[in-house]
Amino acid sequence: PYAPRLSSTSILIITCTALHRLSGADSAYSGPGLPVISSAASSSGDPSNQLVSFSASSHPRLFVKPKAKSNRMVIVNAIGHCCLAGAVNEPVKLSTLKELASAPGTHFIILFRDSRCQYRSVYTFDLETEELHILCGSGPRKVTHDMVDKFFKYNCGSKSFSQITSTKHLSPVVDAITIHGHFWGKSATLLLSNPGHRR
Repeated sequence: PYAPRLSSTSILIITCTALHRLSGADSAYSGPGLPVISSAASSSGDPSNQLVSFSASSHPRLFVKPKAKSNRMVIVNAIGHCCLAGAVNEPVKLSTLKELASAPGTHFIILFRDSRCQYRSVYTFDLETEELHILCGSGPRKVTHDMVDKFFKYNCGSKSFSQITSTKHLSPVVDAITIHGHFWGKSATLLLSNPGHRR
């Protein structure tokens, strides 16, 4: 018997129709990237009118950069319960907390005079340049990686600082630092002496 020859367009239509229901919905094969033929176009019988659409999930998703987690409240607790605790430090504590409350940025780092954790100032940490810029207190206007001697993390439970030995760079995991001694000398870059001074 005579078998009609099917064009490549007809084969494509038959294949797509077999994979998808006329409505294009509830098909087990209508996953991401698979074409769906509309029922109106399928019933017309005209291959030139076949409409093929793709599911929205086949499009690439835009990457959203996660926001950096802020340690502002950690520094507030450290200032209030550890660094500047006690009545004698009340004026400096209040002015420091006021600066912290109004300061932009997400991460802050305390500067100690030495490893005994004597408070000197608070800095904002620039995540792009990885540099510290003074917010209030006494210390260099800017602190870079090569100036840092020791790194510390604050524990809100024990209300104390512990040294971090696993890092040698400024990063969001650091809550406090000390700098090398010669940066405290008279030749150090522009020290600020007013505890409540803000730059």
